Amino acid sequence: MCTIITDLAEPTREHSISVYPNPAGVGEEFTLEMEMGSTYLVVDMIGNTVLQGLAEQANIHFKMEQAGMYLIAVRK
Repeated sequence: MCTIITDLAEPTREHSISVYPNPAGVGEEFTLEMEMGSTYLVVDMIGNTVLQGLAEQANIHFKMEQAGMYLIAVRK
């Protein structure tokens, strides 16, 4: 038998992130817009860390040096 969990806490706040332009060309500047105090991690599709840090401002600007797809994780 499976245990059914019925007492889940409701989220109290919504957080959003914006990445633009999407898509962008190699060397073109991206803007990663998130809540200040968030940590961010950008990895390529084989798991190499491209960029990481703490958002001390709402907009983080960076350029990708290689073409491809990237994953972005943000934690508040």
